[in-house]
Amino acid sequence: MQVFNCRSETRSAFRAPLGANPFIVAAAIGAQAVHVGAMFTPELNELLGIAPLDATVWLVLLPVAASVVAVAELYKALR
Repeated sequence: MQVFNCRSETRSAFRAPLGANPFIVAAAIGAQAVHVGAMFTPELNELLGIAPLDATVWLVLLPVAASVVAVAELYKALR
């Protein structure tokens, strides 16, 4: 989520259009797909020492990741 904040140091992440740089969107989706794919591929998750996450863990991690966006937005607003 942080990559979407980094598109501008002063403008809100919600005001910068996603279509302005489709490569960032594709890279973020691709990186997440590789991550999830590695978790569910037996050889890769064993090699990397990772395991698939339950849906409840994803539901906890999503707000944690979103908190980075909230902090950056607050910083931009106060700056």
